[in-house]
Amino acid sequence: MTTLKMNARGAMRPRAYRTSQPSVRQKRWREEVRALGSIISGGPAVIHHAVGRTAKHDRIEIGHWFILPLTELEHRAMHRNQCRKVSEKEWFTVLIQKYVNVYGKPSAVPDDVYKAIREYHR
Repeated sequence: MTTLKMNARGAMRPRAYRTSQPSVRQKRWREEVRALGSIISGGPAVIHHAVGRTAKHDRIEIGHWFILPLTELEHRAMHRNQCRKVSEKEWFTVLIQKYVNVYGKPSAVPDDVYKAIREYHR
């Protein structure tokens, strides 16, 4: 049985088709993070959404902000890791520091989003 969800216009659509498009700020953040290379090895990076693109915590959207740049191999390994939430938060903290060091500016992650990511648990 397919779960249905009402969209903004009041039409029902399958939940599987729900999308969350990133804002301009979120796209810029994603591309600057990707350009840093893998947070683990420094290799060419793909973006890993730690809790999914549509994730929220305390009604704050964190999905497009809580990302990690990983190589393809590291990305697959992260998905196999059963205890990954703790390591993802730790790597995210490392990412923020690397971002500040490389770009010489504060991260684009809003303070309330950063707080929600630190408090996230699942």
